Amino acid sequence: MNSVQHDTIKANLDYDEQTIKELKGHFTAIIDVERKRYNVYNELCKTLEQMQKEREKIFKLKEIYMELGKAFFNVIQKLKKDDDPSDFGFLKLLEKRIIPSLNGHLDQIKQVRQNLQQYILKNTLENEWNEKRAIAKSKNDEKLQKIERTHDEAKRDKHFASSTLSQNYQTYVNDKNQEMKSMFKHFLNGLLDICATGLTEYAKVAQKIHYTSEKKETEEFIAKMLGNQKQKK
Repeated sequence: MNSVQHDTIKANLDYDEQTIKELKGHFTAIIDVERKRYNVYNELCKTLEQMQKEREKIFKLKEIYMELGKAFFNVIQKLKKDDDPSDFGFLKLLEKRIIPSLNGHLDQIKQVRQNLQQYILKNTLENEWNEKRAIAKSKNDEKLQKIERTHDEAKRDKHFASSTLSQNYQTYVNDKNQEMKSMFKHFLNGLLDICATGLTEYAKVAQKIHYTSEKKETEEFIAKMLGNQKQKK
């Protein structure tokens, strides 16, 4: 393993670390947005429930508000499934699956960096003892035998460090690639689940709104409120 490989591995680790930190920042921001979306729509559902049960006097509109509340509730349940702890909603997917996965990558990068530094150190020591051995040989130094033993030990240490680095770097790259694919697959499936539910629910309510006519009931309500006086045209 030469210096070019050292630099390439280091550059790749630096690039991966930057990318993973950026992704973590994006997904953390998405969590904040989705949590706010859940809270806002949850409050909207409560208001629609009050409109349907207490405030609205036109029955046809009560039906619409009730269906709207159901639709919004069914969609936000895909974000946060409080009633089913065994089923991951979209927020839990982000918090419990995606963010920990990214943190795991950062830990792996840290470990491989340590392996790389250890290999560089052992490689440097082995080269130094190799030079000392060559000098001792040329001078027929009486310490040659001791230097050779130390060099052999340094060579074994270098080989072990190289093997550890190779194995851990290979594992890291394979794990990272598989995890990235899996992470985005689950993320997209979560989005598709929300979108599909929204499409179904909202289309159903939109159709009900389109075909609902409250005009006659409204006229009767106004007439009642005005003491059966004719509405001004």
